[in-house]
Amino acid sequence: MKRIGALLFTFALVVAACSSQPTNPGAEGDGSRLGGSKSSGKDGKKDGKGDNSSSGANGQGQGNGSDGDGSRDPLATPSPPPGGAFVSHGPPSPVDPSLARKSAVVEEPQPDGEKEGLAPGYSEVMVASIDGLGDDVRFTLKFNGQVPDKMEDDKTYMVIGWAMSMGDEENYAFSARGSQEGWETFAAKRNEAPKFPGSFEIQGDSIVIQVPWTFLDGPRAFNWYASSSWFKSLAGTTHYLFDSVPNEEAGSFPN
Repeated sequence: MKRIGALLFTFALVVAACSSQPTNPGAEGDGSRLGGSKSSGKDGKKDGKGDNSSSGANGQGQGNGSDGDGSRDPLATPSPPPGGAFVSHGPPSPVDPSLARKSAVVEEPQPDGEKEGLAPGYSEVMVASIDGLGDDVRFTLKFNGQVPDKMEDDKTYMVIGWAMSMGDEENYAFSARGSQEGWETFAAKRNEAPKFPGSFEIQGDSIVIQVPWTFLDGPRAFNWYASSSWFKSLAGTTHYLFDSVPNEEAGSFPN
């Protein structure tokens, strides 16, 4: 089957990060940010070689491969790992009501994120799971530590993301960015950036996103990636961690 390149995933989350509709999941339609957070700028650069552009976590900057020393900019919009790419279903997968309560899970036996310097356990994804709840679908990332409600200072950031592909031109994404002021949430649908459609919660060592199946145009089979990036600038030194789940080929829902 036709493969969709890693750029597709990157673009989906770029659109999400550029959304002007960050929302507070605890508020009802006020369009406010969780914790009142405001984006601050860092250039986004994706790992690897090539001249494809991508935006950073705040939708600013361009990526042309790396920081110049071969290191990853962890504030860049996450993309699949080298060798990983979505496999297209071809035509969009059909709505299948029997999938409304199906699930998928990928567990990592041990921490395996790409990192430089020191990084907290809460930046390392250990389990990624998707659970159909009937009318809604829940996306959960479980980390190797308690996730904070906000980052410890203005030099520390974290970005998490999910991206799903139901077929050619049928791509969806959710992302969230944590800063000293709290968390912002974003969504992407068919390369557009609508208002975030559901809820975002930190539950101990887990980040949980729940959205209605209708946002995905009904329960359907799809391929997916999840990722986490953490970054801190300390005394002129950059510390970061990037972790993707699965590590190579895309996950599938259901599995």
